[in-house]
Amino acid sequence: MYWDIYIDTDAEEFFKELDNISIEAKDMFSEFKAINLEPAAIELSKNVHTNEHPLKQLYIHGRIDTDDLPLKIAEAGRDCESITEFVGYIDKGITDPELAVFDNAYNYIQQYDDNGTFRDMLRLYHETMKLYKRTRRVLKLLDSTVTARIEHI
Repeated sequence: MYWDIYIDTDAEEFFKELDNISIEAKDMFSEFKAINLEPAAIELSKNVHTNEHPLKQLYIHGRIDTDDLPLKIAEAGRDCESITEFVGYIDKGITDPELAVFDNAYNYIQQYDDNGTFRDMLRLYHETMKLYKRTRRVLKLLDSTVTARIEHI
């Protein structure tokens, strides 16, 4: 599917928005990596040797979620032949960030406090959750465009 065929259609703005979402997700992926290199995160990695720790889970899920979203959008753009197929591919292919991961990390930070490193990561994970909601909203709007309906004829 080449998105340039949708220029000057009612679907164009939604494809542009999905491009923006991909860029934001890649930037967030880099931010997760950068936060993980801060002294508090390095100290946690040295002292906690289980991935089940709430802050490690926050990092792991944040990285996976921000890496997965742009990959699925790119795969759909490459492999799908219609808007409906594109929307379905992404909708089924992505898994929303887990609220339990956020809750566990939030509770840990509230109980043990931190110097801000993990609060930053928690805020970033919240932004990731919002990005997924925005993606699902854009997909729904894209699938209801006149262009998508014309493709069914």
